[in-house]
Amino acid sequence: MKELVKRKDSIDHLKHFGKKDSNLFIHDSYIESGHPERAKKFLEYRKLWESVSEGSKTPDFPYFVTFSFSDSCNLSCAHCYRTFNKDKTERHLLEYDEAVRLIDECKKIGVYSIGIGSESEVFVYKRIADVMKRISENKFEDTWVYTNGTLLNDERIDLILDSDVTRLSISVDAVTGETYRKTRGGDFNKLMSNIFNFLDKREKRRTKLPVLRVTAVKYNLTEPEIGLFVDFWSKIADEVDVQPLIDIKNIDELRYDKIEKINCIYPKRMLYITWNGDYKPCCSEFCKHLTIGNIRDMSILDAWNSEYMRDLRLQLCGEKPLNKACLNCLRSLHSTEKYEPLTLKEK
Repeated sequence: MKELVKRKDSIDHLKHFGKKDSNLFIHDSYIESGHPERAKKFLEYRKLWESVSEGSKTPDFPYFVTFSFSDSCNLSCAHCYRTFNKDKTERHLLEYDEAVRLIDECKKIGVYSIGIGSESEVFVYKRIADVMKRISENKFEDTWVYTNGTLLNDERIDLILDSDVTRLSISVDAVTGETYRKTRGGDFNKLMSNIFNFLDKREKRRTKLPVLRVTAVKYNLTEPEIGLFVDFWSKIADEVDVQPLIDIKNIDELRYDKIEKINCIYPKRMLYITWNGDYKPCCSEFCKHLTIGNIRDMSILDAWNSEYMRDLRLQLCGEKPLNKACLNCLRSLHSTEKYEPLTLKEK
């Protein structure tokens, strides 16, 4: 079996730490569990994923589709756009039958990877167990679950371990209860208990999957602890990721008109489906300004091959003027300026 190709970051903003190569871990776990064909398909997926960053043509279908099933969360974090979002849309969740139809469509067109829980808390969605069962039945090569971890009780941990989940990503942002309270307003001890309960249950099942990824956003409330965060969580989690704060206060204003460097290929790899059924070219909060269409009007492939997406890809290749949403998003990710301090009091 040939080695997995090395991962490259799409927009050079995530900083990866941790003791394991998660992709290699997933691949080897398929081999060890007696599923060489799944390992082979996973290898194919990773090669194709990285080939896009090397300038190959746009794939015929998205390699990754991620979902937000609702706009709800049990926390209210200082660095979350939800704090500042003034959009009051009436429809607040993706209906279960719509979710199932879209998951099945993903499998039919060849999508390799599914993500659930973007921009929301996945375990707030009442039918999440049924959704995860449907995803597992389709056996995608790579399945992500994004959560803040505070609702990971025994039942939900067992649900994850019983499902075909390859990656559990938990947004943590802290190594102390005080910093966690300031950034997320939650119970850090409860979160820690949930994480160690997951690790204990995973170990007892003698399985390596799903790999555990913890994340932090670097900004004024977390920056003093980022070094400790990486050191502490690298001993516990399989993967640790740190990313800069997106300028969430600028998402509505889009106040910048220039950018030095265009570097983003997400629209050549993925689609994001929001809780109200809109297709977006990625899961950045700036994409509130970039709607391709809606699931009730077009299929996933229609959205992927739409004139809107073709035009956007040309913009990100420098062949057309870049829209202000992408410009401000990329400027935010690459900027070294300090944004106004964020605190829970601003809510």
